[in-house]
Amino acid sequence: MEIRWNSLYDIYMNNPLGWNVAMGVAVLIVMAYVPNWRTDNGDWLTFIPRRRGKMLRRERLRYVQSQAVDILVSGVEERVYSGEFTREEARDIYRDFKKCFPIRDLFPSPELLKDAIKRRRASHQHDPVALPDITPKVKAKHAFDVVKSKG
Repeated sequence: MEIRWNSLYDIYMNNPLGWNVAMGVAVLIVMAYVPNWRTDNGDWLTFIPRRRGKMLRRERLRYVQSQAVDILVSGVEERVYSGEFTREEARDIYRDFKKCFPIRDLFPSPELLKDAIKRRRASHQHDPVALPDITPKVKAKHAFDVVKSKG
C-alpha cells in the first residue's frame, strides 16, 4: 500500500498545479450533478428566479391595476366635468367599484387624500405664477451693440 501511495505522490508532485485544477473541475462537476439526482426536476435550483418572478408578477399586477384605475377615474371625471354625472354619482360609482374590485388606489382613505394634498401644497408647484411685463424690450441691432436701459 505504501508503494502505491508513494507512486501517486510522485505523480502529483510532477505537476501539482495541473492536478489541483483537474481536481477542482472534477469537484465542480460533481457538485453540479449531485443535486439533480436528489430531486425530480431540480426545482430547488430555481428558487431565486421563482422568487424574482413572483415579485415581477406582483409589480406587473400593481401596474395593470393602476392603469385600470386611471382609465376608470379618467372616464368618470370627464363625465363629471362635462356635466353628465354629478359629484355624488361619481362618488357612488367609485364606492361600488371599490366593493367589486378591492384595489387600494380606487377609493383611497381620507387620510391618504389629505396627505396627498399636503404634499402637493408643500411642493409649491401649483402656486400662482407672476406674469411677465407687457412692455416690449428694446433689442440690439447687432450683436455687439450696447442697449441702454430706461430707468
